[in-house]
Amino acid sequence: LVLGYNVVADSYLLFGEIQHYLMQKDLY
Repeated sequence: LVLGYNVVADSYLLFGEIQHYLMQKDLY
C-alpha cells in the first residue's frame, strides 16, 4: 500500500515537473 502511494506521489511530482517545463516553454 505504501509502495503504491509512493508511485502515485512520484507520478504526480513528475507530472508537475512536466507542466512547469511546458509553462516555462510557453513564456519564452
